[in-house]
Amino acid sequence: MVYRLSGLLLVVSAVVGLIGQVVAAVRWQGYYYPTEHLIGDLGVTGCVHLRDVFGPRYLCSPGHDWFNRGMLLAGALQVVAAVMLLFAGGRHTRRDSVAGRRRVGVLVAVAGMCLGTVGWYPRHRG
Repeated sequence: MVYRLSGLLLVVSAVVGLIGQVVAAVRWQGYYYPTEHLIGDLGVTGCVHLRDVFGPRYLCSPGHDWFNRGMLLAGALQVVAAVMLLFAGGRHTRRDSVAGRRRVGVLVAVAGMCLGTVGWYPRHRG
C-alpha cells in the first residue's frame, strides 16, 4: 500500500510540475519556443536581455510564480514519496517487496531536492 501511495505522489508531482510549466509558457510575453528557450527561462523573475553561452535572448515570464511554485511543490511531493519508500518495510509480504527500494528512494529524494531548488532559487532576480 505504501508503494502505491508513493507512486501516486510521484504521478501527482509530475502533473503539478507540468501544470506550472504550461501556465508559465502560456503567460510568456511574446512566444515561448522550446527550441530557442531553456525550460528554466520560465522561472526568470524579471524581464531581461540575457547573453550567455546559449546566445542572446529576451526573457520575460509573467507566469514565473506558477513555474517556480510548481517546481517547488513537485520537488516536495517527490521528497515525501521518497521518504515513504525509504521507511516502508518490515511488515510487507514477499509479493509487496521491491528490490532496491532504498536506492530508488535515495535517488528520488535527491531528484526531488534538486527540483525544489529550481523553484526556490529562480535564475535571475530583478
